[in-house]
Formats: sequence, structure tokens, C-alpha cells
Amino acid sequence: VNPIQVNTTYQIWSPVSRSNAGLLERVSNTDRVACSGSFNTGENIYWTTSDKTAINCLKCFAFVFNHAGEQYALKGNKERRTITTEVKENIHDESDIFKVISIEGGIFSMIKLYGSKLYLACDQDGNVTLVEDKYPENPSPQILFSFGKVGVVSDN
Repeated sequence: VNPIQVNTTYQIWSPVSRSNAGLLERVSNTDRVACSGSFNTGENIYWTTSDKTAINCLKCFAFVFNHAGEQYALKGNKERRTITTEVKENIHDESDIFKVISIEGGIFSMIKLYGSKLYLACDQDGNVTLVEDKYPENPSPQILFSFGKVGVVSDN
């Protein structure tokens, strides 16, 4: 499994969501994010990594969605609150900085909000929030995600 790379576009999948294909998407005409995207949903399932390592955090990224000439960043709100997007230039705190933590030997990663104990999480209905996982060494399935690089086709 390759590490997540800067300035690379991904589809991010939740194994827990039962809503459509479970891809992380910016819900059309809203700022809300859900794990309810399908492969034919359109461009709202494509997330490009933006480098945030200048804050001395390796593997820290903003996840950016492009729409109508604007860049919207995935924005962490408070625990158990719906994840949203906001125009990237309008975010002046660290709410758009996430650290990707790969699980060794597997295809899954955890996405942790920088400077907190909170992880991005999807429930079975596709709702996306931040939750605390007291046992990240044996994580809850709701905080696991798989990244698929856009434009790469599997040989399988």
C-alpha cells in the first residue's frame, strides 16, 4: 500500500457506510460531507491532498474539493458534529488539518484531526462526524478509510 501523497487526488471509502457506495462526498449544493457517494456521483467524490507539513506534522494534509473555481477544504467541527467544507482561504485555524495514520500491512487508514484526539468517522447511514477512539491500536471500524488514487486501475 502506497503512502498518501501531496497534490494527489483520491476517492475515500468507508467500509461502514451502507449509503450508496460509501465514498466520502461533498453533498451537492450544501457544505455538508457524507459517506454516501457513488462512483457515478461526479466530481464531488474527488479529494485532493494539500500539504500542511509546515506546522511540523508529517503526513498532515488538508483535503480539498474543487467546485466552480473555488477550493473547499474538509473542515473538522466539534465532536459528534457533522463534518462540513469551507472555502479554503477562509479557514484561519487548524480545523482543516488532518493526519493520515496508516494501519501497517493493510489497506485502511485513520484520519485524525490535527492537535486533537478526534478521528473522522462514518456511520452506517453515511453521516460523517468526529469521534474519539479510546483504542486506536485496535480501532473501531467507523474510523477506518481506504484511499483510492484517481486514475489508477487495479489489475485484479
